[in-house]
Amino acid sequence: MNNFLEQHENYKTYTHDYYLMNELSRDFFKELKGFIHGELMKCEEDEIVSTALYLQHKIAGLAKEHPVESIPLPYLEDEIVNCFKKLNNRGFHNVIEGLEIITQEISSIAELNDFLETVNLGYVVESDVYGYYWNMREGVEQSVEKIEEVLKVIPNKYKDTVANLEEIKMTLNTRSSEKSIKNILRDCISATEGYVKSITGESDFNKSSKKFIENNNFDKMIVTDGLKIWKHIHQEYLDVRHGNNEDISELGFDEAIYYVERLMAYIKYLNKKFK
Repeated sequence: MNNFLEQHENYKTYTHDYYLMNELSRDFFKELKGFIHGELMKCEEDEIVSTALYLQHKIAGLAKEHPVESIPLPYLEDEIVNCFKKLNNRGFHNVIEGLEIITQEISSIAELNDFLETVNLGYVVESDVYGYYWNMREGVEQSVEKIEEVLKVIPNKYKDTVANLEEIKMTLNTRSSEKSIKNILRDCISATEGYVKSITGESDFNKSSKKFIENNNFDKMIVTDGLKIWKHIHQEYLDVRHGNNEDISELGFDEAIYYVERLMAYIKYLNKKFK
């Protein structure tokens, strides 16, 4: 299995305020060509072309492209970069696997990490006899982790809530449109509402929340926060919960994740109180 994908199966959900976690910068392929050329120039003069040809064959094999015949070095470098473009079309993680091959054949871990910094990628790589380890830089947000933390503590008897949370995980990893982002928030609201109504025995979210607010054993700020978010989403995003096609709201991924993480903290708090 792809080393990177094995270590970061949820990489599509990672975000960082500065570094790119699941996409390439606009100048990535230009920088990549310069990186490859610079590393090839460190080879013995009579080995440069043969090394570039071998590298092209390796990357072409990964990209499932045809290998080229021996051609002048500039064209070989172009062909290697073209293979990387094909890899990117199949998914960001395939580009990372291609970078591992470059390090194995013509570069070093230190040089690769310098390149990762140059192209603004949020990973630092290490290696040992067992393989490569792709470490995230500090400050990476992992929204799926918030979901998984809740899944670990929610009893299986709350099947609908668990199903909604699993659906959020799946959608986060495959999000491709504004509709899928709204699906994330819709499932989160359903999970929260279902859980709250189950633990209180009420059929209404408002009534359930008021029970918490009136109970001195609960932190009023936290339980009020859950109700405020629930009401806000129903009032501001009419098409999220009930499919209102007359009032199409704008919802960005960052906003959706903000609400998801707040509601996950809310569920975790309630679960501890009801244990």
